[in-house]
Formats: sequence, C-alpha cells, structure tokens
Amino acid sequence: MPGAGGEGGGAARPGGEGGEGGEGGALPPSVRYIRMFNGFFRDAAMTSTYKVALLRALADVGGYGGDCLAGGHWIGTLDGSGGGSGGGGRMVMDLNFAAARFAKFYWDMEVGFGFLHIAPGSGIRRRPRRLLMSRLVAAEARRRDDATAGGGDPSCAVPSLDELASPAFDGLRKRTVAVIQRDVLDAVSRDMPGLYEVMPGRRHVSFGADLVCFMREYGPAVKRALNHKLAVLLESLNPSAAHVATKTDEAPLADRVDAARRLAGAAAGRQGRGGARP
Repeated sequence: MPGAGGEGGGAARPGGEGGEGGEGGALPPSVRYIRMFNGFFRDAAMTSTYKVALLRALADVGGYGGDCLAGGHWIGTLDGSGGGSGGGGRMVMDLNFAAARFAKFYWDMEVGFGFLHIAPGSGIRRRPRRLLMSRLVAAEARRRDDATAGGGDPSCAVPSLDELASPAFDGLRKRTVAVIQRDVLDAVSRDMPGLYEVMPGRRHVSFGADLVCFMREYGPAVKRALNHKLAVLLESLNPSAAHVATKTDEAPLADRVDAARRLAGAAAGRQGRGGARP
C-alpha cells in the first residue's frame, strides 16, 4: 500500500465528516469543508506533525490568482475542467508548492527550536534519518551556513518562503516531495476523503476549485485551528518545551484559540441564512 508505515489515520466513515448527502442532499461546499476539518480536529490520529504541515500548505491555495503567492505557478486549472473564482471545475497542484512550505516550517522548527516532530516508535520514526524532514532541513541548513562562513551575509542562512520556492532549492524540494508522497498524502486522504485526489505519478494532487474559494474565506481560521493542533502535539512530544503555541507561527497562535469552534460557528451562521446544517 502506498505510504504504508506513514502517519496513522482512521478509515473513511460512510456519511461521516466530509461526506455528502443526508436529509438535505449534497452539502454546500463551505459546509462540506467545515465538516472535513472539524472531523480532522476532533478525530485524526497523529504520530507526527506531517499531516498538519501538509494541511497548512494546502490552506495557502486561497491565495491562488494573487501576485504574491510564493510558488503560485505550481497551481492551475485541470485541463478542460474550468475552474477559477466561481468555484466550478478542478484545480491541480504540483507538490513542489507544498514542499516549499513544508521545508519552511521544518526549517524554522528544527533550526530555530530543535523540536522533536515524530513520536518514538512510529513508522515514520523508523525511517532512515536521512529521510526525515528534520534531518533534511538540518543538513541543508549546515550546507547554507558553510556557504556563508567565508564572509557572506549570515541573515541569508534563513531562507524565506520565496527562496524555498526558487530554483536554488530544487534539491531540497525534490527530497521533501518524496517525504510527502511516502508519508503524508495517503494518511491525510484517509482522514479527509474527498479533500483532494492524488494524480497518477503522485507528483500532483487535484481538488475542487471550490476549495480555493473556501480557503479565501476561511483560510485564516483553518490555520489557527491547525496551529493549535500543532502546538498540542509539539508540547506532547517535547515535554520540556513550554508554550510551544507562541513558537509555531506568528501572533495568532499566542491566543491558543480552538478555531474549530469558529468554523462550526460559521457553518451555523450559514445554516441560519438558509444553508445546510453542518
């Protein structure tokens, strides 16, 4: 099975979170995605931070079409499917888009704080050390430090997201894509069936253009919820690290807000305006 030995995940539940149907028929896209994410926040089994890191990257598709989206050229409409701001059709994302964001997250966490990201005894933990994200970015950081040791600008040792999406980091992204393919894609699909489809060759995923619309509206709330999930897991894996919530992202994490409630509240508000019940 592809991805065997990666992050654990429960089997899809008929009629469960993320599904369609029920008394009201097909769910509006926003409610369907809210159910998917609330189900993940509530039920997903996690042995590492990989799943949340991928979902954080996917949340950035809400910036599609903008001028400042790092790696935005790796997202497009699926041939013949339409797509765009109206929410119809299918989109396709090259995993390089996610890999740049993966690398940025683990670079900041590993090089900045040295956090443990994988539970002892997990399938991922048993991978050769060179195949773990923390080791990949640590090795790349050492190479970058060596390159600046001769008098270069030390600030260049910490790459921006734009840099990680540039050709200069093709090698790191290629290795990161392999980690995502092996340990994350199928695990998230099992937790959130229908969120995306893995395309032949496993270098691209496709998803409904309505996901882009959803992330434009709810992306910040989704990220706050994902950051909370990250903080809880990182604190459990790193008992000596207090207040991880202040380290995993910018200001919103300091609030320790369970944004899943905000998503549920948004769905309830839509119900009151005639939407389906979440």
